[in-house]
Amino acid sequence: MSYYSLKKISYVSVLVFVLAILLFANSIAVGEEHKKNKDKPMFEKYLSPSETDENISIAGGDSYEPNGDLFQTYPIAIGTTYNSYIWDPFDLDVYNINLVAGQNIVISLTSLPADFDILFLGPSPDFPILGLSENLGTASDYINYSVGSTGNYYILVGSGSGTEFSTTDSYGLSVEIVPTAFIDSISPNPAIQGQSVTFNGHGVDGNGIINGHNWRSSIDGQLSSSATVSKANLSPGTHTIYYKVQDNAGVWSSEVSAQLIVNIIGPTGAWNSGGANSWSWDASKIEKGDFDGDGIDDIVALYGYETQREVKAFFFKGNSQGGFSSPVVWWSSGPGNWDWAGSMLTSGDFNEDGKWDLAILYGYSVQRDVRTFVFLSDGSKFKSPTTWFHAGPNNWDWAGSILRSGDFDGDGKTDLVILYGYATQRDVVAFVFPSTGNSFSASELWWQAGAGNWDWSGSKVLSGDFTDDGKDDLAIFYGYGGSQSVIFVTPSTGTRFSSPAIWYNSGPGNWGWASTKVLSGNFDGLGPDDIVGFYNYGNSYSALFTFK
Repeated sequence: MSYYSLKKISYVSVLVFVLAILLFANSIAVGEEHKKNKDKPMFEKYLSPSETDENISIAGGDSYEPNGDLFQTYPIAIGTTYNSYIWDPFDLDVYNINLVAGQNIVISLTSLPADFDILFLGPSPDFPILGLSENLGTASDYINYSVGSTGNYYILVGSGSGTEFSTTDSYGLSVEIVPTAFIDSISPNPAIQGQSVTFNGHGVDGNGIINGHNWRSSIDGQLSSSATVSKANLSPGTHTIYYKVQDNAGVWSSEVSAQLIVNIIGPTGAWNSGGANSWSWDASKIEKGDFDGDGIDDIVALYGYETQREVKAFFFKGNSQGGFSSPVVWWSSGPGNWDWAGSMLTSGDFNEDGKWDLAILYGYSVQRDVRTFVFLSDGSKFKSPTTWFHAGPNNWDWAGSILRSGDFDGDGKTDLVILYGYATQRDVVAFVFPSTGNSFSASELWWQAGAGNWDWSGSKVLSGDFTDDGKDDLAIFYGYGGSQSVIFVTPSTGTRFSSPAIWYNSGPGNWGWASTKVLSGNFDGLGPDDIVGFYNYGNSYSALFTFK
């Protein structure tokens, strides 16, 4: 049968023949792909032996004929470009190539004079369809494939529309190993904004050399075209860093990625206890303040020696570089005199002398009694504690108290506030204890939620001048469950707290209350105080957020 007589075979006969072969092979996936492409002559005849290609006159140097079906193929190799022709719409070029399991390849059909497509088939006897590229017009076609098993594979080239051909201009077919990219290191990670970050990567290619690189960031875009690069101008945030390599055949690898965190601030070592068994974190309760009156905030740690029922107040002097001196003892209770676990701390300038003092709400659980002890600073130590408030037996539940301090009445002296919870009634009360300079006045009720309206255990309490009016206010970071958190602010009028207003609402599912530690302060040096949330994402991953 001549090549031209083959073209006269009825469309129906060819289709029936192809379908019969497909059913015999029992390959649904192959059959669907064949039916999809049944109108393309290049796909109608590749399963049957051809008697035509041997009669085609060879023009223009097409030395690969006969290769018109799976029974007459031309062997090709990785790394070589093969130039050939599609003489008329029914011409079909079939190539075979031996591939090895584990190879990642790209099949390229380029320099197209007309709309030609490529079909990629697996080994016999089923010849499964592994890839198809049918870009329109003269756009190049590509198929990427990861080889699962060693064997002979087949590549078919033919007219895409069923009418395209060229007897004067050839196409180019090549198979290349796709290189593999590796990110070796990104350091430091996490980094601080402005810090130089170095990226190191390399590539591996099975049949060539690596001569191209590309780094990019999900935040900052293009970074570099070198294997190693350092960048010091990265934006703060969580970057996804992408890297790929190119071989000498012009083939790019797939991108690999890694995470880089760039923080606005970062930790700097300010003090070290000196190694194992030198300081118990669990036995430390800390407060900040300008305890020596030099204008720089210091740290005081109340350290507990529980077996001796003893505590010591250690003073860490702050310096202008943000560090701290080694701790010195500013006060010691002596053995048997103090229960560390029953101590709740806050600080402030309670006597308005320019030096911050320490206050401890001390609980006597058996008697349901509390005392507020104030440790006035003389600039070099704490004086012996004096009682500034005593509730009396059966009048106060220490465990139901959250202690904070602030100048709530705006008179220049630091006062105390306790958010007190009535668990059985789901009610809370804000009691303020104004400072007179040498004692706290009797508690004043400045705000009450009302029975059934507030869960004390879901409250994290902050104080600060959030309204910038010279009086400190109360803020409550409140958890509703279901990863929903709300910030309520109760502004001070000088004699009471106004009804709480919602200043932030995360919405359901957006913020885990239990995963957040909160602080307040004037962190930007501008106007009202801010709130900072220290958030735990899990897997040793944390972040700071500012609410302002």
